[in-house]
Amino acid sequence: MFEWLSMGGHGVYVWTAYAIGLLVLLINALWPFFAKKRFLRDYCRDAARRQRRAQSRQEASL
Repeated sequence: MFEWLSMGGHGVYVWTAYAIGLLVLLINALWPFFAKKRFLRDYCRDAARRQRRAQSRQEASL
């Protein structure tokens, strides 16, 4: 088993390449989820700010 994992002395490079590849795939899979979360958070914050601004303008015009 150890011989298969060491791959004739090149196992460190091979498994590192697999790990980096897996990391890139995970980042590509999770990035849209976090981007959507960040977008919704910012959009809701901006919407609340716009609503408060409109409310204060309406109160100022009365």
